[in-house]
Amino acid sequence: MVLPRVTNFTLHSSFHLNNLRVLLLSNSSNNLHRRVQYEINRHGGQVENVFTSSQEAMEEAVKRFRPDVVICPFLTARIPERIWKERRCLIVHPGIAGDRGPSSIDWAIRNKQKSWGLTVIQAAEDMDSGDIWCTSDFSVRENLTKASMYVGEVSDAAPKSVMEALRQLQNNVHPIPLDYSHPEVKGQLHATMKTKDRMIEWNMPAEEIAVIVRMSDTQPGALANILMPGAGRIDSTPFRLFDAHVECGAKSKYLQDRLTEAHPGKIIGRKHGAILVKAGDENGVWIGQLKRHVKQPALKLQSVSALPFNIARNLEILAHDCEFSDIRVIRHGPLCYIHFDFYNGAMDKVQCIRLKSEIEKIAKCADVRMLVLMGGDRFFSTGIHLCSIEANENKYSEAWANINMINDVIKAMVTIPDKLVVAALQGNAGAGGAMLAAAADIVVSHPGVLLTPSYSSMHLHGSEYWTYFLPQRVGEKEAIRLTQCEDPLVAEEACKIGLVDYILGENKADFLSKLPEFLIDLCGSKNAEEIVKIKRVKRTDLWLLELEKHRFEELEKMKINFCSQEFLTAMKKFVYHLKDNESVELENRKRSNELNSY
Repeated sequence: MVLPRVTNFTLHSSFHLNNLRVLLLSNSSNNLHRRVQYEINRHGGQVENVFTSSQEAMEEAVKRFRPDVVICPFLTARIPERIWKERRCLIVHPGIAGDRGPSSIDWAIRNKQKSWGLTVIQAAEDMDSGDIWCTSDFSVRENLTKASMYVGEVSDAAPKSVMEALRQLQNNVHPIPLDYSHPEVKGQLHATMKTKDRMIEWNMPAEEIAVIVRMSDTQPGALANILMPGAGRIDSTPFRLFDAHVECGAKSKYLQDRLTEAHPGKIIGRKHGAILVKAGDENGVWIGQLKRHVKQPALKLQSVSALPFNIARNLEILAHDCEFSDIRVIRHGPLCYIHFDFYNGAMDKVQCIRLKSEIEKIAKCADVRMLVLMGGDRFFSTGIHLCSIEANENKYSEAWANINMINDVIKAMVTIPDKLVVAALQGNAGAGGAMLAAAADIVVSHPGVLLTPSYSSMHLHGSEYWTYFLPQRVGEKEAIRLTQCEDPLVAEEACKIGLVDYILGENKADFLSKLPEFLIDLCGSKNAEEIVKIKRVKRTDLWLLELEKHRFEELEKMKINFCSQEFLTAMKKFVYHLKDNESVELENRKRSNELNSY
């Protein structure tokens, strides 16, 4: 018996769910949940969303909505027995057929799997042991992190797999029982990954260290001691590690020599907020983010900012000697790509200054006809850097500088008169990042991207010239609605209202393979010529004055927002991952720690 697999019918056929009542249960709204919801709605299903991990809330939702089928795109809690015994309950599991356990992606990356998958299974007494409704496989890209796989390949596979399962259910096709003797069932039961599995010893090879960090990114992070020299001794401090990149020093004999001479665990130097640590082989590992491993909630910060100031300031700056960089500029004929892969999409004031500088350099290149903003792998951009703001003693000053710098990035971009500016969304775009994309001449995306052009969760009015560029794309009324509504838009929804201009490819991999040819064709098109021609005529000094008027009015509101208790509380809850009652408890703990330190 052959396992049911994904077909292309979900994109191209007239398949209809005939008002099938579907209850979606998830811990929270994320890529998988939102894309599954969109696909079911698009094919005529009635969807009820419930975000909870409470069994009582699940039972109440089933009783109230009376669904024909329950689907769990992102649920870590168990479904109550009385629900899955009485109704069809489909679990979206991020693993190949037969894979079981809550650490599926973590183990896939740790074991360096070349391919992985997603399986839709029937809920059963033993977790992930139910009958198989549909399974889908995909290739694992090199240097992929857990979070990147989840919002990329897994998220691309989920909606099609769920729709295939629903098609079978409507056609009275029964799922296939899990049978490990079946030749297509290649998964196994994996234990929950423990802290010891995420421990790093610096005498490990660099690639092994990087793999442990990647499988633990963005939560809970790998665990290691950072060696800190001082006062004639070396202290070790436990940290959670994120954002790892292997460095072999191939660009510089000087750096090669430094890596060869250093002992494992020694911090060699720093660049753009990251630190380079010597591994057990001849290589090093760049660690972009650190979080102190302490009992109370801690901030995840750029590594240099997380270290004691006296240690960080004495680290050698490795500006041009290394391969690592979070901003990469790549020329292909008349096209110039800027990749700015800032961790979690957040852009602090220094990153904004560096990005603005690169844009200004490209603006002066007469032979460049198209500037392509690529953002990062997982996020295009998410706007200002809330962790950096929260960590600063003067939060208002840091927030004010940050919002002005990101505005300067957009100003540098929109005042280029002779080039087409394209935002190519390979990852999600939120808040100021969505507005950065909206200010581009053309926005192109793949179907899996989520856009959240809203500031409401942080109680901010927002800036980034949104009051000028967003209404031009979607209209005044829709612009106001988008900035006040927290619900993310699937790229196809964004395309329908004008926030995105083109949807390219069927998934992220397809998008990246087709993008170069698409951009070359666009660059030589009459449409591109017309856009540039209009910019040359319209974007005069008077136009710039109008643009700056919008900026001034936005920032006047942001001045008030940045001082408000609503913003400060929302930011604290977000950066520390707190629930409502936890934020008060954290503040009390911090005050207690401060008193005890005197």
